[in-house]
Amino acid sequence: SIYAYKAIGLFQSEEEIAEAPTQFGTLKPGDIRYEDIDSYDEEGNLTGEADGVINGADRQILGNSFPKLSYGFNINLDYKGFDLSAAFSGVGNRDVLLQHYLVYPLLNGGNAPEWILDEAWTEDNRDARYPVITNSTSSNNFRANSTYVYNGSYLRLRNLTVGYTLPKNIVKKATLSNVRFYVSGQNLFTIDNMPEGIDPTQPNGSGGNVYPVVKSYTFGVNVSF
Repeated sequence: SIYAYKAIGLFQSEEEIAEAPTQFGTLKPGDIRYEDIDSYDEEGNLTGEADGVINGADRQILGNSFPKLSYGFNINLDYKGFDLSAAFSGVGNRDVLLQHYLVYPLLNGGNAPEWILDEAWTEDNRDARYPVITNSTSSNNFRANSTYVYNGSYLRLRNLTVGYTLPKNIVKKATLSNVRFYVSGQNLFTIDNMPEGIDPTQPNGSGGNVYPVVKSYTFGVNVSF
């Protein structure tokens, strides 16, 4: 299970911060606001009551990184010497939490994904999906939370091959039994709900240290004597 804090919006003003439960670091407008759902008693047991402080007791189960559905299917077609084969695969009902360099802009002096910059909170963009840009690792925003939990379901074209086999009356003149030309592509497209450039097969909790899935193309000819 994905166990993290549930974001309930972004702080819009200092007044909202003053009225909210105590959270992490020095809060400012544009920071993530977390839901206060539980607390610890003196013996360290959960009480089931909010206490005005965001801490480990307020983490919730926000999803499951194991897909409830895995599937695949193939298509094979032949027509007058032409052939086409396609192999698809995918998963359904999977959640994935992204962290570190994938979603925390300027972490350790690193870069900021363009899709976060475009949707980050500013005074002119208060209805933003992502919090205000900061490089402070003590910020409220640098916590595992629902803001960075994505739908990891996808459908991928794993392989597409198109070929053409020359007619028998032509290849026999060259003392051959069969000649087939083909072009093949791997991982040509993926339909998913992830941010731009993020592959949906990322491991849960990934910070980007995963070799990406790449496209590849093959051209060839099969000759039989």
